[in-house]
Amino acid sequence: MIGCPGSICKYFIYYVIVYLLSCFKLIRKSRTAIAGQLIKQIWSHSCYLSKNKGSCLKRPNDLVTSKKLLFMVSKSIQEALNKQVQMEAESSQAYLAMASWAEIQPGLEGVTNFFYQQSDEERVHMLKLLRFINERGGFGMVPALAQPIVTFKSIKNVFEEFLKHELKVSDSINELVHLSLSEKDYATHNFLQWYVNEQMEEERVARTLNDKLEMVGDDKGGLYLFDRDIMNYRGADGKK
Repeated sequence: MIGCPGSICKYFIYYVIVYLLSCFKLIRKSRTAIAGQLIKQIWSHSCYLSKNKGSCLKRPNDLVTSKKLLFMVSKSIQEALNKQVQMEAESSQAYLAMASWAEIQPGLEGVTNFFYQQSDEERVHMLKLLRFINERGGFGMVPALAQPIVTFKSIKNVFEEFLKHELKVSDSINELVHLSLSEKDYATHNFLQWYVNEQMEEERVARTLNDKLEMVGDDKGGLYLFDRDIMNYRGADGKK
């Protein structure tokens, strides 16, 4: 056994014991904090090794925040948007029925094409809404649809129904805009401005065509010209 001077050994042993005791107390008091630091370091390291670092969460606490961020649209906004999805789908079906009715009437090829394209356009409006709901963390619901009106008294009656339907859609869009502002959902409000502008145009065209039919009355020559020229209210891509 190697010896050492008494005083040196005494102080050395004393400081070793004090050091070990202090370390033991420190570990006991801060083991939770140390464990937390360890988890954070491991998490950060896994993020660093991830191929998709840009989307990797850097702290475990961010998991809670990320779950909240997934739902960027409120329940009331989601329900209202899904209601509008249904209305756009119903519009598509209604105009499809008008197109089919016009197709079996003599000499209404222009009106037939007009409403087939109108039906396709409304379906695009529906899909645009549905995908927006999903992108904002909601769930776009595919609606169940009742059968629309399939027979009409006259061509004038068809266009009267067309105008009534567009006014109904405009009212629904306006209610959505009001709701989005009241809930301070400015993303949805901004998105809906496209529909506001679209409805202004839809109403203008529907009113114009109804006015023209009012002028034509029962004149078959006038009805022929109306049918021939109706597609001028749509662009080359099928849009007015």
